[in-house]
Amino acid sequence: MLDYIAVEPHWFWFSLGGLLLIFELLGAGGYSLWSGMSAILVGVIVWLFPITLVWQGIIFALLTLLSAYCLWYWLRKRQEKKPSTQPLLNQRYQQLVGRRVVLTEPTQNGIGRITIADGSWPVKIADDVPAGTEVEITAVDGILLHIRTVNSQH
Repeated sequence: MLDYIAVEPHWFWFSLGGLLLIFELLGAGGYSLWSGMSAILVGVIVWLFPITLVWQGIIFALLTLLSAYCLWYWLRKRQEKKPSTQPLLNQRYQQLVGRRVVLTEPTQNGIGRITIADGSWPVKIADDVPAGTEVEITAVDGILLHIRTVNSQH
C-alpha cells in the first residue's frame, strides 16, 4: 500500500480530501470543508507536478492555514457588516422589557405573578398592587420580572 502511495501520491490526497469532506457532512462545523479542499488541491498539484512528500505536507499545511484564516476573516467581516435586525431573537426574557400587562392577582410584599400568553411569571414591584392594575415590565433578573405601575410614570 505504501508503495502505491509513493508511486501515485495524488490518490492519497484525493482520498484524504474526500474523507475530510465526508466528515464535514457529518457536522464538523466548517473547518473540515477547507482542509478537505486543501487536500484535494494538493492532490491536483501533485498530479500535475511531481514533488516530494515533505513539500506535499508543507503545501497542505500552508493551504489549510491560509483557508482557515480566510474563513475567519470572512466570517468576522460578515458579522461586522450585518448587524442583526432582531438582536433579542434568542433572548426571550429580554423581549418582555417594555411590555404592558395586567396583574391577574395582587402582589404581596412586592412579589406576585403575572400571566403572559400561556406562561406565569414571578414579578417584583416596590409597593403592593391590587389585581387588575396595568403594569410595565422594566427589567429582567433571571426569571424574575421587575415591574412598575403604568400610572406612576406620568
